[in-house]
Amino acid sequence: MNSISTCVKTGVIYYAIALVYALIADVFWISIVAGPMYHTTFPTLIELKLFPAALFYLLFTAGLVIFTILPNRHSSLLKTVSSSAFFGLNVYGGYALTLLAVFNFFTPIMAMLEMLWGMTIAVFVATATINTALFISPTTKKK
Repeated sequence: MNSISTCVKTGVIYYAIALVYALIADVFWISIVAGPMYHTTFPTLIELKLFPAALFYLLFTAGLVIFTILPNRHSSLLKTVSSSAFFGLNVYGGYALTLLAVFNFFTPIMAMLEMLWGMTIAVFVATATINTALFISPTTKKK
């Protein structure tokens, strides 16, 4: 197998693992925290649209894999945590701060919770994905 196909295979494996973890984590977040919070604050404005939600998870996971997981799969835990937390802060922060800037009903507390969640999900998915991939294929041990 040449190096390009090995890189693609590695990326696809990491992407698949990360997508599973991202979906599990966000189902937890939406059902336990965000869903009840949003329904309490503005119940008539909530409508889940599956296609845009699916696109978000596909893009978020791709970005997480490309920008944090693959570059840090042989790095220290601190480097993985810090880069994935920063990535999550940027993605969810962009979303939360835009809502805060545009909509009167979105509160600063909601924005802070979303940004904190962005960092949390990114760190969880990155570390869980790397550890799962190392467990599945122990020949790719960290240096």
